[in-house]
Amino acid sequence: MSSVFGKPRAGSGPHSVPLEVNLAILGRRGAGKSALTVKFLTKRFISEYDPNLEDTYSSEETVDHQPVHLRVMDTADLDTPRNCERYLNWAHAFLVVYSVDSRQSFESSSSYLELLALHAKETQRSYPALLLGNKLDMAQYRSPGLRARPWRAGSGACSLRSLPAWTSSMCSMSFMRRCERCAESWRRAPRPGPSSSLRRKPCLTRPRSQPDMGWPAALSTLSPRSA
Repeated sequence: MSSVFGKPRAGSGPHSVPLEVNLAILGRRGAGKSALTVKFLTKRFISEYDPNLEDTYSSEETVDHQPVHLRVMDTADLDTPRNCERYLNWAHAFLVVYSVDSRQSFESSSSYLELLALHAKETQRSYPALLLGNKLDMAQYRSPGLRARPWRAGSGACSLRSLPAWTSSMCSMSFMRRCERCAESWRRAPRPGPSSSLRRKPCLTRPRSQPDMGWPAALSTLSPRSA
């Protein structure tokens, strides 16, 4: 099922061909992904959602005067990544969301970042990624002991943002520019199919030899060198 939000903005002339950008919103159930998606696309905040519903939404946006057809997949994983190929083989960029008042939500975000780093290595492509701490308005209920600490996958890193679910800006303009550049480069070159290793093992398990790096922070683009 796909829903359409928004309308063409200024700068999208009749002869402009919108660039298509696919953005997947990842995270544990209850992180606030649907609230962010709907707020970003409709500028309205709705507090109650069906946590088991996964959908794809569309909107016409403008980035640096360039018309962009943005498609957002609001995923519905429960606790950890499941059936990952449905978004790994579809998205140009990823937004990983966790709730600041849930340690389980935070721990799940590490699994998603590791999965994306592995995907970048397997496909030999770069992926803009943003890690977002959601429900900042619930900061007084922040899970004890959680502190921002660097997370790295090799030489890769990811941008960290924190915001309340009702904020008006889900993605920064700089992140949208990276999404646009990534989608443009993909349009110019054929996209490789899923690797055999990802087909055999679609979801990532942390190697025993790899320590828990704590709170994920810092990352702008996951590259093949990131894993």
